[in-house]
Amino acid sequence: MFVGGTAFNLALFKEYRASEDIDLYDPYPKTLGAAHEKESAVHLAESLAKKGFKIKSTGERAFFVGPNIKIEVFNDGTPFTSIEKKTCRQTEVLVFDMQTYAEMKTAALLCRTVYDARDLVDIFVITKETKIARSFPSRECDVIENRFQERLKDINNTTKEDLLLFQTMTQVDDLPYDEFEKFKGGIYDWLSGFR
Repeated sequence: MFVGGTAFNLALFKEYRASEDIDLYDPYPKTLGAAHEKESAVHLAESLAKKGFKIKSTGERAFFVGPNIKIEVFNDGTPFTSIEKKTCRQTEVLVFDMQTYAEMKTAALLCRTVYDARDLVDIFVITKETKIARSFPSRECDVIENRFQERLKDINNTTKEDLLLFQTMTQVDDLPYDEFEKFKGGIYDWLSGFR
């Protein structure tokens, strides 16, 4: 099933930012973790190769198709409420419920080793478009445990120029930036209450 920017741009919202890869999630794995992710990636790469796609390289949980399409498989045991079918360009795709995506993106915002402003923009769009309630990640990670104040500073210091790393100028201009700034301050204040 689609997750990350793939889900947001392809199946859930009007395209508001670039997605550099295709993120897939196995909601019903036999096992959790890196070994299953690698096994799933290898199996998918082999299936695509049999259909004539050129597989460029494979890694732990990712592989490249053709010259530069990265496909990454995740399986971290993220709890989810429901799976929904959406029709995208006359093809049915599976997606999680919006609360699950909101929780996944909040976990990414706070647990990703290197801060990525895309996560903040994704949470802004989810909140603006769906009115989903915020929830603090239940999983533990190094950033929450050891570098939480640093991450809060990253969030607070996000500028419009930071958004140009993953959005076109048109996409940045289309983003209601005054609303985004207000949201950024609100999420900073909300997160500050946890530490």
